[in-house]
Amino acid sequence: MPSLKAADRARLRAEIETDPNTLGYAGRTPAEVYAILTTADRPRLRRSPCLVNELDILDAFDEVEDGDAFLDKLEAVAGVNGLVARVLKWMGPTAGERGDKPGIDIANAKVRATLAGLVGVANITQAEVDAMLDLGIERVDRLLELGLHGVRPGHVVVAMEG
Repeated sequence: MPSLKAADRARLRAEIETDPNTLGYAGRTPAEVYAILTTADRPRLRRSPCLVNELDILDAFDEVEDGDAFLDKLEAVAGVNGLVARVLKWMGPTAGERGDKPGIDIANAKVRATLAGLVGVANITQAEVDAMLDLGIERVDRLLELGLHGVRPGHVVVAMEG
């Protein structure tokens, strides 16, 4: 097993000893602590750019018809909102062929704020906006969140032994 850098060992030890996010390391075996550290359940905004297009939106909904209905609502808004009309051009299946950016950056704060502001417009629901915004979220484990790469079960054993 390759060893961790001293600074990474110290960060891992501090994480386990202080449990700053109350993940429940206390009283656990090293294998259980490692399992907690490597469970990808921590939501994090994806790095920008995170481009999504119509196909991604259709896939974001449990039923393709629901995604299609949401896109129809966006098209209705585009009739009165020039910004939404422009964004829809970037999301279309042929956007890249026209030289446009093929998709919208769902991780961009302004894009996310604009989408959040559409709730209630043209009957767009919070659930529909949430499905769209979720495209910009990824699930990561605690080790990745801490920036600790290459941690193995044996490293946890060493960290817990002090």
